[in-house]
Amino acid sequence: ALLMAGTAACGATTTASPTTTVTVTQTPPTETVTVTALPEPAPEQTEEPIEASTSSEPPPPTPADRAMTLAQEQAVEEAQSYLDYSGFSEQGLLEQLTSEYGAGFEKADAQFAIDYLNPDWNAEAAESAASYLDSGSFSRSGLLEQLTSEYGAGFTKSQALFGLKAVGY
Repeated sequence: ALLMAGTAACGATTTASPTTTVTVTQTPPTETVTVTALPEPAPEQTEEPIEASTSSEPPPPTPADRAMTLAQEQAVEEAQSYLDYSGFSEQGLLEQLTSEYGAGFEKADAQFAIDYLNPDWNAEAAESAASYLDSGSFSRSGLLEQLTSEYGAGFTKSQALFGLKAVGY
């Protein structure tokens, strides 16, 4: 204890309470700054937009698309599989879908699938013509006959001519 002598009223001596030392550190005042940043504008598109595919492939049907029967849905899937594999004429695809040696669908279900897919028969003829040339040699008239024959590809004459032009004949 620290004794402090002092003069009090009437000349009495008093005792002071113990002292506590406190260190006070002064910090400079903090500044608050608010910054508002706007996003940079997107760069202008300099490339040409990508166009949607003009493929004749619609999205595959799902059970949610039950506007068609199960047989029709299966015929659509099978027809698309054939079209993905090779170039078919409408006649050739119908025969493949309905043949007992092919898919064996009822004619109405096969025709539904063809109508639903709505293939580009000219593109199919071009694919078929290229396939024939890859597998053998054909004169222009021989290839035309192969593409239009009911025993060949079964394309119409105008579709076959499109196919010939596409392969350079």
